[in-house]
Amino acid sequence: MAAKNKAVLIDRDGTIARKVDGYAEGYQLLPTVAAGIRLFNDHDIKVIMLTGLQPISENTHDEPPFADIHNSLFSEIALDNARIDSVCHYPYLHDGEFAGRIHTLGGLERTLLDWEIDTSASYFIGDTFRDMEIAGSIGCGAVIVPSNLSEIELLSDRKICGRNIDFISRDFISASRWVLANTLPMADVSIIIPARNEEHNLPHIFPYLPRSAEIILVDGHSTDNTVKVARGLRSDVVILTQEGAGKGNALKMGFNRATREFVITFDADGSFRPGEVYRLIQKLRDGYDLVKGSRFMLGGGTLDMPRNRVIGNWGLTTVANLLYGSHYSDLVYGFHAFRREALKKVMLRSDGFEMDAELYLRASKAGLNITELPSFENRRLYGVSRLNSIRDGSRILKTILRERFRE
Repeated sequence: MAAKNKAVLIDRDGTIARKVDGYAEGYQLLPTVAAGIRLFNDHDIKVIMLTGLQPISENTHDEPPFADIHNSLFSEIALDNARIDSVCHYPYLHDGEFAGRIHTLGGLERTLLDWEIDTSASYFIGDTFRDMEIAGSIGCGAVIVPSNLSEIELLSDRKICGRNIDFISRDFISASRWVLANTLPMADVSIIIPARNEEHNLPHIFPYLPRSAEIILVDGHSTDNTVKVARGLRSDVVILTQEGAGKGNALKMGFNRATREFVITFDADGSFRPGEVYRLIQKLRDGYDLVKGSRFMLGGGTLDMPRNRVIGNWGLTTVANLLYGSHYSDLVYGFHAFRREALKKVMLRSDGFEMDAELYLRASKAGLNITELPSFENRRLYGVSRLNSIRDGSRILKTILRERFRE
């Protein structure tokens, strides 16, 4: 039977957990691991934990307490609604010609067969170069999350790094996002990114966007290296030079250039979470015409909204819902995805931040199938926002009133 499942293989020691005062005292789950594993669970990617059973082979630990340690780890991971699908043991064996240990891969190979894993579409996440060598031996992609100084120093060797490693990550959640970006099929998606002077933010965004998606960056006449950085991060990025002014104007240029079935907007300041792209697109594949993020649904939130803007957003959203009979929970949020064909039914005209509200309101009037999903907004990473609460809030209110009484 042909292998058909994708998997992520994760080394236990140093990647999932660290030892606490020796093996006998158990393990401590590392930060962001449960959240990263949950991302794989959400997208039907099998999660297999690898353990070399080093203490057993060295006669420092026996099997039953070790199983108890694993069960404790699994229980902690389950608190974040995450799960590990399988544990693979591949014991260390002493090599008479080598003052150390070597792995036997038989157990791992059997596990891959049992789960029908396509290793060419799977990844190994580990914290050492030995892990990366195992990844290469079974044909997996290799992602390293270095856990100690010696491994970090080895990363400076470009020859070693280039030969064995696909991605170097600062933490597990970043590794998970990168794997998703390079695993999930998103060839039917165009991502529109308006940007102006965002050279420092793009490296925190581009590596985690879907590899197979069309990326369109609309540059608002940046005076820094935004365009150069974008091309260095993604050789296939489409660069457009904005012909007008305003975020809405930039987005419309991107919409007109998009070639894929689904279109999603993404801010260049680091405030949107790349992992949420997949959730919005899945809703479009389920049949919706427009899917928008909301910071004020259960499961959403924001780190970048002072009280005056929260109140203003609530007021504008309330007015819009009263006038249009809609049920939006977050009118002033620019994270949304839609079917490209649906855009022909709304005919956008605004050029500023108010264009997002215009899109939602015209979509409601056109009878499009719309839904909201919870979204979490981070703080801008670098630079200063160009949003002006009073100016842009006034323009959004005018848009709400204009659209309500427009024929």
